[in-house]
Amino acid sequence: MSKEQAVSTLDPTAMVLGSPVFAEHSQAVIKQANWTFGNRPMMHINQVTGKRTGGATSPASSLQIEFRATSAGMVEVLRFYVQILPETVSITAGAECYMAGGTGDVKFTIGASNQTISFDHSAGDSGTEKTATFATSATGSGWQICKIEVEKTAGTSDIHLSRFRVQDVSITSSLPSPVIEGDSETMDIQEEGSAVVLSARKLNFIGADITAASAGSGVANVTVAAGGGGALAIVATSAAAVTGVVEKYYIVDSSSNAVTITLPAAATAGTDARIAVKARNGATNAVTVASNASELIDDSTASVVLSSDLARAQFTCDGSGWWIN
Repeated sequence: MSKEQAVSTLDPTAMVLGSPVFAEHSQAVIKQANWTFGNRPMMHINQVTGKRTGGATSPASSLQIEFRATSAGMVEVLRFYVQILPETVSITAGAECYMAGGTGDVKFTIGASNQTISFDHSAGDSGTEKTATFATSATGSGWQICKIEVEKTAGTSDIHLSRFRVQDVSITSSLPSPVIEGDSETMDIQEEGSAVVLSARKLNFIGADITAASAGSGVANVTVAAGGGGALAIVATSAAAVTGVVEKYYIVDSSSNAVTITLPAAATAGTDARIAVKARNGATNAVTVASNASELIDDSTASVVLSSDLARAQFTCDGSGWWIN
């Protein structure tokens, strides 16, 4: 089975009725289609039903759905079906009324839920769309009956329904973003010759002297110098006092003065950390390797003294002290 494809391989502009869609993996197509159409919500209906064009005395155009002359309860004026998809979270119902005066209500019933939108001429509601939001958890999904009822609640002036709509709200919570290639892939990690110890999407290297070169979408090189058993980095020094750093090989010139190298704290250095020291002219001035505070070297508090020319010692940490190789 091929990998899921990146979003860029599926152009959203190609997602139109009758358009062929090509991809290496059908799941990627489904996710892209859900994302594209979930954020371009379905319009179930958007209908103009009548609108005054020349003031209160002019006749209404189109269907002329007018409210009762006096307040006398709700009157159903429209009934139709809408199909609510299972992934839809909410629906917007909107109405616009022409009002010469007074107040009125427009009631939407979608499936098992209903809401009433109130209009007031004195509040400037004439010619302005007002909306209500339905949760599909309350309306139900699949084919549902939608009813629109109207009622004049105050005044004797003309009021009629100018326009109405029912539309899905953009899906932002229940559908995942399209999967980018590699997002969900893992690698198996194991020690050479042993079974897999874990699976992960990322590796976090912990230790000193670790570098990584980014190669974008290519192969990145990771260099691990700490505790890896490889070559130590050479450091030449003649300073009288040196604080040791793990995974270093100190070439010490003591021709001018004695030199003391203090090992780092074992807990900080970590298990398998190493330091090596070679004394140049050690017979002239000794090179001393001292432990950190009260930590031990080979179970002893005594320092290690390199007092002959080209004398060498390597130290390995066990996490609590140091041992001479």
